Amino acid sequence: MGHHRHPVGRRGRLLQYGLAQERAAAHQLFARLDYEVSDHVMAYLQGSGTFNWNHNSHQNIQISGTLSTSNPYLPSAYQTAMAGSSTFTFNKMLQRVAYQPESQSNQFFFLGGFKGDLGGWKWDVGATYSKATQKTLLPNNVNNGRLAAAMDAVINPANGQIACRVTLTNPSAYPGCVPINLFGVGSESQAALDYIIQPTSFTATTTMKDISGSITGALFRSWAGDVKLAFSAEMRQLSLKIDSTAQPTDHPDCTGLTSNCTATTALYRSNTQANIPLARQTVSEAAIEAEVPLLADHWLAKALNINGAARFAHYDTSGNAFTWKLGGVWHVNDEFTLRVTQSRDFRAPNLYDLFAPTQVNPGNMYDLHTNMTAASYQINASNPNLKPEKGNTITIGAVYKPHWLPGASLAVDYYNIRITDAIQSLGGGNLAVQRLCETAGGNSPYCSLLDRPLPFQQYERGQFPNRLL
Repeated sequence: MGHHRHPVGRRGRLLQYGLAQERAAAHQLFARLDYEVSDHVMAYLQGSGTFNWNHNSHQNIQISGTLSTSNPYLPSAYQTAMAGSSTFTFNKMLQRVAYQPESQSNQFFFLGGFKGDLGGWKWDVGATYSKATQKTLLPNNVNNGRLAAAMDAVINPANGQIACRVTLTNPSAYPGCVPINLFGVGSESQAALDYIIQPTSFTATTTMKDISGSITGALFRSWAGDVKLAFSAEMRQLSLKIDSTAQPTDHPDCTGLTSNCTATTALYRSNTQANIPLARQTVSEAAIEAEVPLLADHWLAKALNINGAARFAHYDTSGNAFTWKLGGVWHVNDEFTLRVTQSRDFRAPNLYDLFAPTQVNPGNMYDLHTNMTAASYQINASNPNLKPEKGNTITIGAVYKPHWLPGASLAVDYYNIRITDAIQSLGGGNLAVQRLCETAGGNSPYCSLLDRPLPFQQYERGQFPNRLL
């Protein structure tokens, strides 16, 4: 994640917080059919649907930027106080308008197959299909280009009326521009708000297709009990697609705008997400598991079993993976049980880790370099070059069920988990990341997670850069 910095002015601050009460609705459907084909075969079919909707007041729209001291909406007392200055920084929460995002998600799940037994072995073959669609609508997003045009208000010498400067200098760039009055609570006209506000939305669709089969049973019976085996195989395909009406790479046309607009300014102020074409991940897996009893009703143990498992998986996005588990359970007597397990684990990066589109969200961030908190944009991005996480886990546990206190049970467990090549997000807002950059004098690769409008060496602690992105 990176952050684009916007300095916050010390004058003209007005705070307004979002509502505490929100609206939400949820509906669910579920159905299952089982049919006994024969004494040894059962068919099953299951379906479910979940439909959710919620409305969130989120926060009021924050307006920040640079204004001219000759702005005709600026009260005369402030114009006098700022004599000698041509511009000043400004920050305000719009009381009349909040972002108010709406989210609607629909999820469908279908499962069908056959299961039964054959000569003491139980088997199951089935297929699954699921689809989830989530649409997020931001009806009150702000077009930063239109906002910059509306904030730069001047007096039209032709008629003495307040107008947008760009209307006089380059009317074709922002036709219909309505100047906005930002001074005072609720000072903005409805026409100005309608001009700067544009709805944006994005829809994420994920699907899963899965075919699996398993068979379990006793291979033979030893002196201590049945030696059990389980075999399973699975193939699944996951897909992800996102359609968005607002791209983080969109930028406003700065022609005719004298401030608050540069080549790196985002077109929209909040929650933009890039399109992602259809991305797929196909996984093939095969596994075997065994449980072997070693002792039963022996003076050393009421029961002593060992179990092991191995799994091979192939991900078309990240290659092959082999995992295993080996453990044992020792029932010393009716009161004491000891267990121990060691396993080799892994987690492959999912579709969002690999292919999620760039997302830009506004917020505030403390900058260790300038020793100030300022408005910023947080940029979230995926990484198509990620490889699977790998882990080694050791678990040791004990259970005590005292005969002198029927119904009581005490369990104690110890875990030792070591992960290599862990997948995690790194953000420029993280103070530990910032310290690494500071220690390196701005030359660390971590410094790239902070995108400032000025070079690292041009900042002084405690000072805002007199420049906007």
